[in-house]
Amino acid sequence: MMMNGDDTGLDEALNSDISRLAQSRNDLEEEVTWLPFDEVPKHTQIVQRLLAGTDRMPAHKESGSKNDELVKELQNLMTLPGNDICADCPTTNPDWASVNLGIFICMKCSGIHRNLGTHISKVRSVEMDRWNDVQVERIKDIGNARSNQFWEQNVPLEWEKSSIQVNFKSSTASDRRRDFIIQKYHDRAFMSVHDDPDL
Repeated sequence: MMMNGDDTGLDEALNSDISRLAQSRNDLEEEVTWLPFDEVPKHTQIVQRLLAGTDRMPAHKESGSKNDELVKELQNLMTLPGNDICADCPTTNPDWASVNLGIFICMKCSGIHRNLGTHISKVRSVEMDRWNDVQVERIKDIGNARSNQFWEQNVPLEWEKSSIQVNFKSSTASDRRRDFIIQKYHDRAFMSVHDDPDL
């Protein structure tokens, strides 16, 4: 195949696009800078970034023994009070997680989280998926109890956990579960009136 002047311009444009994509990936995966934690706690900074849509986490995943270590660490975190119950319903022993929200969720709620979109919730199986240190650190920093202090601060009586438990066992359970999760994370209906993530 012969090269002509038009092909050279195409090659330059292609190389330029490749460089921009590589830079975008580097920008997303570069180290996150934090304010001093004695001034603004890390979990507060995370929630502020989630609300502003500026939260970034590296996408790489570990493999082999390193991933096995991370899964073991997650399994230990799952036994802590609060983490042993799904963040969004009364199901015990959740084995899925929303990586960016830093919470453990059950399989039924994980499907609803996936439908929210990755700009709201990035879902992983604790044992079947691969992890990285930053993702595990996020769950250590937040966890279900701390998360719900923020996302469920103003839950109306009809959405209280005791009410949800009864209603999640009814014939309309999946609709109720979906509505609750959408209101909680997408609509942000139960947050503090002041949107103050200082937990």
